[in-house]
Amino acid sequence: MSWLRNSSYRGASSAPRQRFARPGVETLETRTMPSITPLSVAQQIVQSPESYSHFVTQQYQTLLGRTPDTGGLTGWVAALQHGMTFEQLEAGLASSPEYIAQHGGMGGSWVSALYGSFLGRTAGQSEIDNWLAAQSAGLSPSQVALGIVNSPEGTAALISNAYQTLLGRAPEPGAVSAWQSSLQNGLGLAGLEAALVGSPEFYALKGATDQGFISGVYQAVLGRSAGDAEITSWLNALTTTANPNTAADTLVTLHLKPLDIKLLGLEVQTNDITVTVRAQPGNGQLLGNLLTTVSHLINLQGVNTALNNVLGSVVDLLNSASLAVNVDNTQGPLVDSTTATTPVLDLFVAPVHLNLLGALVDTTPIHLTITANSGPGLILGNVIADLANLFNPPLPSTLNLDDINNRLQNLIGLLDQQIPNIAGSPTTTPTTPADPNRSSA
Repeated sequence: MSWLRNSSYRGASSAPRQRFARPGVETLETRTMPSITPLSVAQQIVQSPESYSHFVTQQYQTLLGRTPDTGGLTGWVAALQHGMTFEQLEAGLASSPEYIAQHGGMGGSWVSALYGSFLGRTAGQSEIDNWLAAQSAGLSPSQVALGIVNSPEGTAALISNAYQTLLGRAPEPGAVSAWQSSLQNGLGLAGLEAALVGSPEFYALKGATDQGFISGVYQAVLGRSAGDAEITSWLNALTTTANPNTAADTLVTLHLKPLDIKLLGLEVQTNDITVTVRAQPGNGQLLGNLLTTVSHLINLQGVNTALNNVLGSVVDLLNSASLAVNVDNTQGPLVDSTTATTPVLDLFVAPVHLNLLGALVDTTPIHLTITANSGPGLILGNVIADLANLFNPPLPSTLNLDDINNRLQNLIGLLDQQIPNIAGSPTTTPTTPADPNRSSA
């Protein structure tokens, strides 16, 4: 994870650090393995003992200003191999007696040093006071350090730096939020690095060849060139079956502009979304072969332009149109309500990569929000807000199905009064089949 160890905001309080010498550990061994994908290559290299050793050494140099002792290196590498995250290791070193002593002992100067090490800026006095108060209330030094490492500010800077260093560009709109959500749900810095290094974009940047990709991963993750035997081993693994990143023809790239649909107080919003569809031909790649054949028979550029024009027009129409239902929103039990905003759904989806028999579909991160805005005339917003607040505390000591049904029936009754003449769904009464063994009287 050289991009993390050498990033400008990791230790920005001092001059940018050079890449330090790697510890004397054996190189990745040559081995026979089943066919794998570039993402799997990236994951295995990121999770290798050499990668862990390299990471520990870099963190010792960055945070403690020295190379690790043998016991420290061995212990931290073993901890990473048994489930410790990179973030926890950083926090462990930053909360160690050695780091604390180097920064004036436990107190404000130590918290300020954490901000310099992980956020690249000086901590405000109120921030220092808040962390010290949390520590006095029972938070351990490692928990304080981990809280700063995993803060939204810290992870946002980390993600942006990873994109710039590994992909040579800034994150696309919505990417930072989507990756932050994935990090919060357990992806970890190692998972982020493997996902970016194992992506089709990184593969293309390294010449769109297996050998160029392998060499690029070694430089990005381990900070060194791959040996001939290592390259040969990975090439054999990648070429035993069709590589999903090799010779995949781009068929369509769809750009969906942000949605912002409003319907009587119910608002649906999305970010910019890009969907790329590619065809990967090869043995057993049914859809890839079919799409490749079809792509030679039609004008793909014309189709791509037409689809994007249609999608753009549809989104513009939905965003600009005044959507309404045939209902009187000036009177009724659900018309008057206190003006408020109720978040209903806030969904982050990390980039999706789908390979279905050679049909490859990739998306940028997706951010979907649904909000209920309640107020005079905002009937749907009022209904959703009432539903969200249906079981606010204080709740009864026991809550049975009758209570739940009664509350829902009351809300449905109000909606029926507001929008009358809603036809009920058709229902059928189940019949009991006659027992053939039973004689009639």
